[in-house]
Amino acid sequence: MKTQTKSKLKDPGIILVSVLLLVAAIVLIWWPTDSYWLGISMAGWAMFFTYFIWFALAVIYVIWIERLEKQ
Repeated sequence: MKTQTKSKLKDPGIILVSVLLLVAAIVLIWWPTDSYWLGISMAGWAMFFTYFIWFALAVIYVIWIERLEKQ
């Protein structure tokens, strides 16, 4: 019986957490800037629009894991 060891760097969870951390870092680095649109900080707008990214990443993760489990 041969067991295959998969690289941890190719794990869907690790990849998607890396994307989440990257987006969060961009928002937190941008936070101190004093630019506003419609009275709301641009970092606030970025946080709002990233909710759509979080949802898309959740859907991608579920589909990706299901495909891996079928193999």
